[in-house]
Amino acid sequence: MPSEYLRKLRENDELRSSLAEFCDFDVEAPYSPMDIWFRLASGRAFVPIAQTASCGVYAALTEPRCGEHAVFFVSSEAQGGFIALDVRAALELIVALPYWFDCLKFSGGGSLHEMERASAFLERDLQDEFEDVEGRRDRLRHELGIGVPRNPLHALNEAVTSGAVERIQSISEGWDLASLFNSFTFDD
Repeated sequence: MPSEYLRKLRENDELRSSLAEFCDFDVEAPYSPMDIWFRLASGRAFVPIAQTASCGVYAALTEPRCGEHAVFFVSSEAQGGFIALDVRAALELIVALPYWFDCLKFSGGGSLHEMERASAFLERDLQDEFEDVEGRRDRLRHELGIGVPRNPLHALNEAVTSGAVERIQSISEGWDLASLFNSFTFDD
């Protein structure tokens, strides 16, 4: 599995801390295989790569899917889905949209229009929380060696939609996790 980006993060304390603070992507996840409570219904192997402050888990396939090591996310609220084709695309997404999960939460069941509405508000909120948001993004992109995604909301919507064929399940009960898309809209 490509680990160039994760290696950079693990070797650079300042970069790792900045990504964790700004994007809620912490590669120092204390997860061991025994801690993971979910599986892919297909039986594909994966490895946890990061966690969020609320115990959400980012994971990547260890064997390529369509030639890529796709990345998926599982929330602590039993939602799960694929978010990017590979680690690089996932990092480009979370740096561009640190609030990507909230865009899905307020997607009205997967509407790109609703995601765009939510993103506009969430970007303003991010600007209120952090000084020099674009400077932070630029520094993270430079240090990680990643680019600017062309249309991150569209790519996210497409990844979650197309990844729906790969079901993520609870290990103990075997039920499928809920979609990352939620029915709320920004008006809610």
